[in-house]
Amino acid sequence: MPRKALSVSSKKLKKVEADKTLQGEIRLRRLQPEEAMARLESYLHQAFIYGLDSVKIIHGKGTDTLRDVVRVELATHPLVRSVRGGYLEEGGEGVTIIELEAL
Repeated sequence: MPRKALSVSSKKLKKVEADKTLQGEIRLRRLQPEEAMARLESYLHQAFIYGLDSVKIIHGKGTDTLRDVVRVELATHPLVRSVRGGYLEEGGEGVTIIELEAL
């Protein structure tokens, strides 16, 4: 499946340049899938522009619904190079680790 072209507006660049506290993880636990994906999409754009190589997505273990939605959506996301479940010391199945495409 072809990937979408990447574009970054100067407005987004300025916002991220001002936000020097961007963390390498986002917490989505207890969110509905729609809200979680909206937050994740925004976060991924910021992480990409900020130049992060990888990020941890904390979705929790629960019923696996949120984890499954996150991983399926990220598998074809244009900013994502790879997706994997977390190792035990990273949070196990309660987290997903992604590598971002290079800027």
